Amino acid sequence: CIADTDGNFIKVNSEWSNILGYSREELEYKKFLDFVHPDDMDKTLQAISMLKDNNEILNFTNRYKSKDGSYKTIEWKSRPIDNLIYAAARDITDKIETEKKYREIAIRDPLTEVYNRRYLFERLSSMISEHTRTNKDFSVAILDIDFFKKINDTFGHQAGDYILREFTK
Repeated sequence: CIADTDGNFIKVNSEWSNILGYSREELEYKKFLDFVHPDDMDKTLQAISMLKDNNEILNFTNRYKSKDGSYKTIEWKSRPIDNLIYAAARDITDKIETEKKYREIAIRDPLTEVYNRRYLFERLSSMISEHTRTNKDFSVAILDIDFFKKINDTFGHQAGDYILREFTK
């Protein structure tokens, strides 16, 4: 797309219609800030300020509202020339969602869906740092089921899985 540093789309290609669902006519000469997610507005305004100062922006991401009301995560590479911004953008929404899913898989036990040791260590480190800075109290509880192997050996692994799921509830 081509935009100006006042926050207006000047020209968009047809891929914008594919990604956001608006026609080109609904986007061109409209304020692109009207489409930016409210939580991304400050960083978008900072990026525009950098572009006004003639700085190129690489790998900048923000979310744009689609015609159906959902938001798409867009990754930008933008170059200013005078008061115009020439930008290449791509939709990375699916990539972001996939990364979130993989993150959840990496930090949760698939059977019980409780956080696993990896998450506990990450979180504990963060909590200790916060305690050091703010003196905010925290506690950690670690629970164990005594002789759990006997349950599996006596009643089978399905029964053991059931006990684990119920225990974590």
